[in-house]
Amino acid sequence: QWAALLLAASGAVSLGLAVAASAAPGAALEVIVGLATIALSLLVLRREPREALLAAGAFFILHALFDWAHRPALIVVDFIPWWWLSGSAIYDVYIAALCFVAIRKAD
Repeated sequence: QWAALLLAASGAVSLGLAVAASAAPGAALEVIVGLATIALSLLVLRREPREALLAAGAFFILHALFDWAHRPALIVVDFIPWWWLSGSAIYDVYIAALCFVAIRKAD
């Protein structure tokens, strides 16, 4: 359940940054990704614990890849600072690792 909450928070941050700069290019994509992340967190809540941790870990890795895609200018947004994207990607990988470690410990 904590993994789903943290995943929803990641989506909410993306959504909030995009709404704050709604006229900026790329804001619509950030809104879509934010809403999708929140929706995926709801799917995580509806799974058995092992499946939920696996899904949450995978979704965090996907979110980290999305954050990373901003850096080499694959996705251009001027309203999100580079340091935020780097920190968010590191956070996502860290939480994904915790999810995968929890699965391993449960076995």
